[in-house]
Amino acid sequence: MDKLLEIKVGGGSVRSGWVPLSALGMVKDLLAAIAAEGTDEEIWKTLDPQVEVIGKSSTLIAVHTNFARKLRPQVKTFKAKARKLVLKPEGREFIREHIATPSARWTYVEVIEVPDTRETAPAPKAAPVLRFDARYKERYLQKQPEPIHGFDEVYAQIMRAGGAAEPKVTLRSLTDERWTCAVRGRELAKRIAAHLYETVKLSVEVWWNAKTLERERMVVHDLLDWKDMHLAEVYREHGNRLPIRLSMESVEELLADREGDRSE
Repeated sequence: MDKLLEIKVGGGSVRSGWVPLSALGMVKDLLAAIAAEGTDEEIWKTLDPQVEVIGKSSTLIAVHTNFARKLRPQVKTFKAKARKLVLKPEGREFIREHIATPSARWTYVEVIEVPDTRETAPAPKAAPVLRFDARYKERYLQKQPEPIHGFDEVYAQIMRAGGAAEPKVTLRSLTDERWTCAVRGRELAKRIAAHLYETVKLSVEVWWNAKTLERERMVVHDLLDWKDMHLAEVYREHGNRLPIRLSMESVEELLADREGDRSE
């Protein structure tokens, strides 16, 4: 098993040889950001990297994997894009969530590429280091256009919900996309958690990247009333009234009409 990365977590309340528990979540998000920039994202999803804590001048975490040689090109791609401030949504989320935030117990994160020991001419020591800190985040935010901001209602399956200090929920959309987002308040998170693995309707606040139109951030504001119903039941009662193109809105209108007919 080869060493692929060394990650320095320093400053703030971090001490040599001690790793804050939140730093492990940061490392996981960092690896997801690196995976998104390459062509072998599936390998990153399936491998189980081993993490080693090494006490040096600052806390240092080493990532080891059997696929180190194959994944090194993706690390180089991630570093190059990070320096140009053009990371994909996973990288932008990593910066927003873990770099220079009040909840972080560190002031900088350094990503150090570990060269292959079999290379005849390894890269200079200074070249592999990529530093994320408050100055980096400031430059990054200046480079980014003002996001498109709006409100929406979404249908999604609840895959995970919880968190004491900062409640979050992991959603799976109808197109099988997964998204982890913040929840407004612990009470709302508890209500959502009661519908684990169910499809629900949520009121959300969303930010989209103005350049790529990719969704960058989403916050859940409310759990809306909605009854999950099999489409076959709708066909049985309204088959001759169904539109050619079905959508959640058109089906909801039919269901509302049905409830109205029953109440009369």
